[in-house]
Amino acid sequence: PQFAHLPMILGEDRKRLSKRHGAASLSSYKKDGYQPGALINYLAFLGWNPGTEEEIMDIEQLIENFDLFRVQKKSAIFDIKKLNWISSQHISRQDNNTILKNIRILNSSWGIIKDEFYCLKVIELIKSRSNTLLHLMEHSKYFFEDPSIFSDQDIDKIWQHNTTDIKKQTNAGFLRTVDMYIFFILLITEIYFKFI
Repeated sequence: PQFAHLPMILGEDRKRLSKRHGAASLSSYKKDGYQPGALINYLAFLGWNPGTEEEIMDIEQLIENFDLFRVQKKSAIFDIKKLNWISSQHISRQDNNTILKNIRILNSSWGIIKDEFYCLKVIELIKSRSNTLLHLMEHSKYFFEDPSIFSDQDIDKIWQHNTTDIKKQTNAGFLRTVDMYIFFILLITEIYFKFI
């Protein structure tokens, strides 16, 4: 057999990658919601490239394009931002049913208060903004549960200095409409009883 040496993987501080740089094992990345295809895609590109601009590949494409002569000698830097980007690209391209299945493996109770169709629609809305399945689950909570805490900061974002005036105008308009409706009903009722 022939052996080859792959380049060392360094942390962002350019020191040997170790536990102090973050997740220490593949299982910890799985718990964080990274899917195997995205992680394999990212790891394959550490110290190797296919010689094209294409960065998102599934396992079959990686096998087909891999060439030992394109492995670099220089050490590779483990960049969590790049991993997140590659992971987000995999999620964006993935079928919603597959994502739902993988989410339920990670957390079997996600979205069970709603039907599957609803969950798939939520996934469709959130997946393009999600780095991991865990990220997708966290950012979809408001589709499944009411907020329990309102911070002053959130209220300040929504409640502007003229919000009270707008609310009063809207309520006044609504009440005028209701008053007109009641008046109209009473008028019709009175006319009706006059002719009976």
